[in-house]
Amino acid sequence: MLKQRQQFVKNWNHSELSIWQVFLIALSIIYASIYAFLLPLLETAQYRSLEIISFLVNVLLIALPLIIFTKKKIEFRPVKHSMVTPIFFIFGCIVLKAWFSQKFYQNVLPNELLGENIQPGSDSQIAFDNIYVLLGSLVSAPLVEETIFRLCLLGSLALAFGRLPALIISSAIFAMGHLGRVDLISLVPYCFYGFLLGTTYLLYGFFWAIAAHFFFNFQAYLISKGYLEKALESQTSTIVLGLLAVSGLFIFFQQIFKNRRDFGKFSKRLKA
Repeated sequence: MLKQRQQFVKNWNHSELSIWQVFLIALSIIYASIYAFLLPLLETAQYRSLEIISFLVNVLLIALPLIIFTKKKIEFRPVKHSMVTPIFFIFGCIVLKAWFSQKFYQNVLPNELLGENIQPGSDSQIAFDNIYVLLGSLVSAPLVEETIFRLCLLGSLALAFGRLPALIISSAIFAMGHLGRVDLISLVPYCFYGFLLGTTYLLYGFFWAIAAHFFFNFQAYLISKGYLEKALESQTSTIVLGLLAVSGLFIFFQQIFKNRRDFGKFSKRLKA
């Protein structure tokens, strides 16, 4: 116990935790709580008309001001990489997300516990039935959630407590923010999604985390509409997607192994 306390004090002394970061961490937790309550409410027919207002509030009043006033304060230098490396890394994340979702929903949850909008073996829990839901999933959610959970929360925690603890904590809070849409046990895959998005953010920065989140939700859209299944009926498409999947997984694990030591370190602010 004494050794753990001494380690905590040592970590605290080497951390960079400002009042501003404490505010951002608290804001992220509050947002996750509100988000968990309001999200299922906005998806009901009675309040569906409020989705466009929610979209504008989230993007214009929450995400953009936080990006403007926060990014430079807690920004850190990503790893050196070529332009194509994050693209293949994200594709690897998508493959792992799809694999984990399929295994979880098929083997952990029986079909009768899945919601009416969830296909067995799929993580698609969104009914993409109108333009507002599509905008929210492909524009608002990637921008706002990455601003809150990665830029503000993970970024602040990584400066203060180190990258790996920050990654675990922020992934759990990200999952809790979706509690209103899913049952408790379904938070497990959302923790995994948060872990993948957080890893992308720590390695490549804010922009690539947004891109990864967009493609996560776009994959769910393709699955929900049956487009991905139709694409796989073509032998050429299957071969191309298979090659991309193998390449993505190779880059993912290669980058994790190459930068594994960085996850045990504290993030450092970019010096002006």
